[in-house]
Amino acid sequence: MSVDKMVEESAARSDDGPHSPESVENVERIREILFGPQMREHGQRLSRIEERLSAESAELKAELRRRLDSMEAYARQEVGDLGERLRTERDERTESGTRVSQALADSMQSLERRLTESDERTAKYLRDLRQAMFDQIKRVLDDLADRITTLENLQNRHLEDLRHRSVDRFEFASVLTELSTRVRESGANGLGESDGGPKP
Repeated sequence: MSVDKMVEESAARSDDGPHSPESVENVERIREILFGPQMREHGQRLSRIEERLSAESAELKAELRRRLDSMEAYARQEVGDLGERLRTERDERTESGTRVSQALADSMQSLERRLTESDERTAKYLRDLRQAMFDQIKRVLDDLADRITTLENLQNRHLEDLRHRSVDRFEFASVLTELSTRVRESGANGLGESDGGPKP
């Protein structure tokens, strides 16, 4: 039988009944005598447990706060590092794009310059070729003109020689004619003198 039942039976057997003030006080006294030290010890234990739980809860909260702060700081650091890496990569891509654009622009300028130089060299070559052809044609024409002039002069000299030769033939024929005339006259005069004098 439990102690509480024993206390209740003792109170019930009293003269004033179970609900009289004296019986209640007696019950309380008996309970204090029997359970007071245990209840105080349990109360102290509960207080110590509550304090320990409160301390552990506060420590857990502090630890949780520290870990949350650490995780937040780590997350911020990681986000900052990631942002920095992204900015660095973006800057590198921008710089690389700028270098590529500059290289393309330089290549285009170099190509345009080479094309311009090639056009100028081609134009100069064509001018020199035209000039060389013109000079060669001029030399050929000059040589041909000189040869034509030489041939004309030679032809003129031949014609002049032929004219002189024709004149010389005419003069020679005239001399022969005059000589024959004189010969005939001389022959006639000689015959008259041989006949005894001049004829009347």
